[in-house]
Amino acid sequence: MKVKKINGKKSREQASELIRRIQMIFQDPAASLNERATVDYIISEGLYNHHLFKDEEERKEKVQNIIREVGLLAEHLTRYPHEFSGGQRQRIRDCPCLGYAT
Repeated sequence: MKVKKINGKKSREQASELIRRIQMIFQDPAASLNERATVDYIISEGLYNHHLFKDEEERKEKVQNIIREVGLLAEHLTRYPHEFSGGQRQRIRDCPCLGYAT
């Protein structure tokens, strides 16, 4: 892991990269996940916000890789957070942060 100083003056590009890489993870997954959004939407939101994919095919591929990385199946992408156990919700909560790091 490469260590960088994050304090001090930054260019706009450096600040943007820093904001993309540092993400808040809230402790309570039930409160931090939008119960009306599918897991696919929750993971994709950050990819959309930071323009981290070229086309819809690449977005789907990235989302499926992220969901597999946390130990869930691609079939879980169409479900809603209330359909999961507490541990699964925690993993879903962590997914967007993995997406930003790509």
